[in-house]
Amino acid sequence: MSALAIKIFLLGSPRVIAADGTDITPKSQKAKGLIALLATPAGRVWSRAALQDKLWSDRSPVHGRDSLKKELSTLRKLLGGKDGNALAENGMTVQLREDAVRVDVFDPELRAEDKGPITPLFLEGTDIRDPEFNEWLRKFRIKISTHEPEGKNVLHMERSAHREATRYRIAMMPVIGPPDDLHCTMLGEMIADRIAITLQQLNLFDIIDYRNEPQTGVPRGGDFIVRPRVLRIA
Repeated sequence: MSALAIKIFLLGSPRVIAADGTDITPKSQKAKGLIALLATPAGRVWSRAALQDKLWSDRSPVHGRDSLKKELSTLRKLLGGKDGNALAENGMTVQLREDAVRVDVFDPELRAEDKGPITPLFLEGTDIRDPEFNEWLRKFRIKISTHEPEGKNVLHMERSAHREATRYRIAMMPVIGPPDDLHCTMLGEMIADRIAITLQQLNLFDIIDYRNEPQTGVPRGGDFIVRPRVLRIA
């Protein structure tokens, strides 16, 4: 872990501290929620569609896409540094670079900096009015409160297993379907997003998204290729 890593505190009121000690916590509630999703754990690859569904599930797709783009732009400016940006984006995917951040949920030394006698509530005081995000928040708070008899948080055990597991690279290819059929295209993209999200949740795969890149043959860097095909029957 770099000594210049950005510190992300999610226990209690969310805070983001730059390597030089400057408080760079974003002002908007949605940006704080976005950081929380990306940081639990850092390194997890999210599709833009999945982030949009978590934070703007009750808004139109166009509104959600534009809002996500705006919040990502904010984070990109805040998380930049001499070692590059802690926010890594690749086509349709987003992640926080694991080597560029420290997160108190997974870092006992970082939690010790607060030195409080009681572990504060995860994302305390955060008010994001989206049912999908609040359901995720509810489940995560339950998860984070579960401890083994030895006192090791379940999340630390999962993080360790996540690092030790063999990781395969999945190349997500453009959907095959009639180019002039909007419904087939939309359905194919929804299926592709769901496949990517499910694979990411298994913590065994890295997703390489080629769906918006010109194809010049078999993609390099993938152990497997996924390419949904959707056709209209009648």
